[in-house]
Amino acid sequence: MSLFYYCNQIENDRAIFDTHETGHLKVMKKKLGEEVSFTDGMGNVYNGIILALKKNEAIIQIINKREDTSRELTKYIEITAGLSRWNRLSILIEKAVELGVKRINLVHCERSNYHKVNMEKVEKTARKALKQCGGTMMPEFRSLSSPKEAYTEGIVPILLNPRASVHINAVSFPVKTNVFIGPEGGFMEKELDEIRSISPETLEITLGERILRLETSAIVVMGYVSLS
Repeated sequence: MSLFYYCNQIENDRAIFDTHETGHLKVMKKKLGEEVSFTDGMGNVYNGIILALKKNEAIIQIINKREDTSRELTKYIEITAGLSRWNRLSILIEKAVELGVKRINLVHCERSNYHKVNMEKVEKTARKALKQCGGTMMPEFRSLSSPKEAYTEGIVPILLNPRASVHINAVSFPVKTNVFIGPEGGFMEKELDEIRSISPETLEITLGERILRLETSAIVVMGYVSLS
């Protein structure tokens, strides 16, 4: 069964639903005393009874809790994407959550046409996607000022570059990867060099002759890496 609700404010045997989730309860015509199922985004699933349904808050009496990561990827996939228009980023975030990505880095690049990201909008978009797909692990989100800040030792950088000579289907991907995708217009050459230099293991690949949009590239490579 899909998890319809999300809550990360849990105190002992009570869960406090925020304005967004309370509104969702009301849209679903939930009443006092009804049972609901939700996740905390950390791999746990809860069942509880609605004790209070206020204007901007709902209180849930927890009746059981269990760990459930059965729908989560066994591979570790991280996405590092150049800041772009929200209509594009929102699709990337939504699909990344649905596909089980563990971390999403939003990076300011020279060709970024937006210089700041509203992390509240990011969280709300991710929350809706997590509930829709029945996932139990919320990705970590970071806003960074340069691609090199996204590197973590032990996680292999995968650089998407339409001019690369190696096609995605010729690569055997490691268990832990961080996929670097440029903003609209792509990475500048010095940014490409920066990503190439952050690790001797960096893999530079192309998705083919067509120039794909940010969100399309992300969907293709996330699906490919997760299934390969």
